Amino acid sequence: MKKLTEQKKGEIIKAVKLIDSLKASILIITRVGFMDINNPKDFIDFLEDEDRFTANQVGVDIDTYKAWKSYDGQCTGKTKTGKRCKNTGGFWFHANPNEFTPGTSDRCAVHKGIIYD
Repeated sequence: MKKLTEQKKGEIIKAVKLIDSLKASILIITRVGFMDINNPKDFIDFLEDEDRFTANQVGVDIDTYKAWKSYDGQCTGKTKTGKRCKNTGGFWFHANPNEFTPGTSDRCAVHKGIIYD
């Protein structure tokens, strides 16, 4: 997460307002695809915390978004000895974080809903 100075925020607000006055928008690319931004607050939010901004835009909480973003296809379940399962998890790739449920989508058939302490 980046914290922008008030001066930098002011410069961004001016730039985004100028772009908006030209009936244009800023096109950004995120893990979930392209997004148009024409609101200075949204652009500042994006610059300060891209993950939180994107999670809000697609309608999931930040933890779900981060779990979806980091999922590598291997089951995230733990064996009885506490080691990460070596099976393939659920679907290798979920195109949208809305389709992803941590603890289910990222688990093999053996570990869906099962957590060993």
